[in-house]
Amino acid sequence: MRVELLAFAVAATAVSGLSPGATAAADRSLAVTIYNNDLALVQDRRTVDVAAGRQRVEFQDVSGKIRPETVSLAATDLGVVEQNFDFDLLTPAKLMEKAVGKTVTIVRTNPATGAETREVAEVLATNGGAVLKIGQRIEVLRDDGLPVRVIFDKVPDNLRARPTLSLLVDAKRGGERPATLSYLTPGLGWRADYVASYDETAGLLDVQGWVTLTNTTGTTFDNAQTVLVAGSPNQESTGPVFQPWRGQARATLVHAGTESGGRERLGDYYLYPLAERTTIANMQTKQVSFLDVHGVPAEHGYEFRNGWLQTSDDPRSAQSVYRFTTGAKSGVGDQLPAGVLRFYMRDKRGDPQFIGESHIDHTPMGSSLSLSTGDAFDVKVKSVNEAREREGLFSWKTTMRYTLTNALPHPVKVDLLQDGLWGDTKIVTESQSVIVTAQLEQLGDLKLYRVPMRTTVASRQEKQVRLLDRQAVPVERIYEADLGVNFDYSAGPASVLLRTRNDAQHHLGLPLPSGRIAVFQPQGGSSLLIGETSSRDLVEGEEVEWRLGPASDVQVVQIHESRAIDRTGLAPIPVVPGLLWALSARLDDENRVEISNAGDLPHAFELRLRMAGGDAVVRADHAVGMKNGRPIIHLTLPAHSTSIVRYQTGVNPVQ
Repeated sequence: MRVELLAFAVAATAVSGLSPGATAAADRSLAVTIYNNDLALVQDRRTVDVAAGRQRVEFQDVSGKIRPETVSLAATDLGVVEQNFDFDLLTPAKLMEKAVGKTVTIVRTNPATGAETREVAEVLATNGGAVLKIGQRIEVLRDDGLPVRVIFDKVPDNLRARPTLSLLVDAKRGGERPATLSYLTPGLGWRADYVASYDETAGLLDVQGWVTLTNTTGTTFDNAQTVLVAGSPNQESTGPVFQPWRGQARATLVHAGTESGGRERLGDYYLYPLAERTTIANMQTKQVSFLDVHGVPAEHGYEFRNGWLQTSDDPRSAQSVYRFTTGAKSGVGDQLPAGVLRFYMRDKRGDPQFIGESHIDHTPMGSSLSLSTGDAFDVKVKSVNEAREREGLFSWKTTMRYTLTNALPHPVKVDLLQDGLWGDTKIVTESQSVIVTAQLEQLGDLKLYRVPMRTTVASRQEKQVRLLDRQAVPVERIYEADLGVNFDYSAGPASVLLRTRNDAQHHLGLPLPSGRIAVFQPQGGSSLLIGETSSRDLVEGEEVEWRLGPASDVQVVQIHESRAIDRTGLAPIPVVPGLLWALSARLDDENRVEISNAGDLPHAFELRLRMAGGDAVVRADHAVGMKNGRPIIHLTLPAHSTSIVRYQTGVNPVQ
């Protein structure tokens, strides 16, 4: 039988001020700030009409993926007591599920005569199908081609046709007033896509940048004022996230730039406002142009990286790479949000053909990029380890031979990179010149936070009650890098943290339970998210640090420059008493850290060092302090500049 579900009674909403139809469409104004890590800040401005005192109001047409814990309502003389997000949507299956234990009417139609028969049935279960009790028999509704309808008396109170946010508010006075509902939601994001056309003869690159908006929130945002934020505010996970290990990808940022352009900025992020209001429909992808430059000087070359000192059985392809800058004078002249850059080249008929693509991270203006489009067909390299000889207890001499072949009709330049050359390794002889790149009560020992009123938490519902409201908490904004010593680190963004203290002087001074924290910054009359993190339980007087995520304008590189054995003060150590002795000597490593600041303001920076067992910092060109048992170096980064820190570590091994 064919099963149809029909509901013919609709529940009325509680307060007309925010109920469907009570607020005209013209009274609603949407502003959407979209981040490029599948996150958006929605600011929904409406006119609400409320009576004095407590009442429930409803916001319909919110995002189906709204994060209720991030909701904020701003309205004059109107306070929120509690809020509920009802995400059980009205569907035939949900209607039947909510009818368990209740009666419905079953209508059957005779296919031959069209006559209808009605029976009252009790719904017993809906586990994998509807089980009904009709009179003294049990029946299962199944789809066998016969027309059957199920009629319900009403729609259950907790089923909504659209995602609905219900607020219990307390109004000091009645009447209309403007209200702004703000919340974060996933399912609305953007990414940058670039199209680059390369002219091999002229060595010039044309680059177009497109913003690709995607909406999977289950809601359409009509006529919204839209701002895109380039950057990745930190989001705290609600649970463990499995992240498979991946090998380090080929670095594309050769040199981090220190230039600034005319783009609007918000802290460490760049803003890309759309010129006109736009409608972002549900399940829609929309593209908007944000970059179009022509004639950027670029160089096409080849690169081959040999892993360790290994022999390859067969010749391997070099990678085809394209190098250009984002500088103002001879480059793209703009910051590039993270995305995928796709390369095209014209064939002999003048038709553009796709030749490869490469991902880029958030790239400051003035940076140098080297992007690989794939393996080269005609340029091959065969590596052979010809000899490996021991010259001492820790010393080896290796002879490598590289055979490079080029089947192209013109000469090419190949950059040969050999992994495994670190510390005090040096090239003794070479047949070709090479460069080596490397949130109060006390309950025992517990803190008890009690909700000051009775409340109901319905099934499949989330509810929030305000825990804390403190204004003007002073914080320090710090940029930091946490590096392991004696390793090379390719260019990467520094982290941003806010530091304060949980005491009365800093407008806090109470036990704060663990939870998630979203940090917003005022911008143009509204607020924009700049990061999200988690906090553990904090006692009064404790220092507080909240990490907000990466800062694209502050890039950090570490180069392990050398390793040497300090043989002064040799001490004998018995390995086999009376038979075998060894000598201890200190192993010294020198490191250089380069920190570039492309911002318009100087920044406070902290370099934290992770030490291996026995390691210690023996000297540095900046003062070295200790925090939580680890070395830390403090410095100030001038605007538009690169700062350098050098430090040396030492450890005593047995030699």
